[in-house]
Amino acid sequence: MSVLSVFASGGLLSLLVFAALGAGAGALILGGRRGALIGAVLGAIVITVALLPSEVFRAQMGESVVAVFWLSIFLFPIVLYALVLREARKKARGKEAETALPEPGLRLIEQDDALFAEQLGKLLALNDKAPHFSRETFSLAWRDERGEVVGALRVGITMGLAEIRVLHVDEAMRGHGIGAALLTGAEEEARRRGCHIASLYTFSWQVPEFYLRQGWTEVHRTDLGHGATRLTFEKAL
Repeated sequence: MSVLSVFASGGLLSLLVFAALGAGAGALILGGRRGALIGAVLGAIVITVALLPSEVFRAQMGESVVAVFWLSIFLFPIVLYALVLREARKKARGKEAETALPEPGLRLIEQDDALFAEQLGKLLALNDKAPHFSRETFSLAWRDERGEVVGALRVGITMGLAEIRVLHVDEAMRGHGIGAALLTGAEEEARRRGCHIASLYTFSWQVPEFYLRQGWTEVHRTDLGHGATRLTFEKAL
């Protein structure tokens, strides 16, 4: 019995063996999965062409095809059930992850903008229900000849208290009275809106003497260490 006759009697098994040998050769020569796939295809083609004239090989392949067909018919519902079950489990795990509650207790939240906005909204809604509670804001800006804002401030008013929250003048425009004009304008607008007192805080490196020159009174000083201080000012309106 010749070697080809031996392989021909193997049928599909011989085909798989040569495909495996071709895959190994392709992986070594070409490298990677692509090389293995090319080698497997070439190995299967070579052995098929070589054994196709053999009646034994054709008969074995025919029987193998029939066997594979019936095996696939038998395995199809099992595989389908396994796939459906896997998808159901994935969806169930996803729902569990969505509905799982975090453990109670204290948590550190670094990116807290969304949390802060949510809690601030709740606090403001609670304050709005309090008797005589009121709040509003306004801003003033100083524009240059080109219409660009070179200085501005923002004021928040809470039940007659005007808080200067932001006051900034571009560095190149300082020393021209813009800051003083903004602050005076804010005091006048706050007074017009019924405010009786104004407050602000600043730091020791932000020229607190400026507010003293504008008639504000220092009411509190907090030592921050390293020579830094936070100063709180008030002014009757």
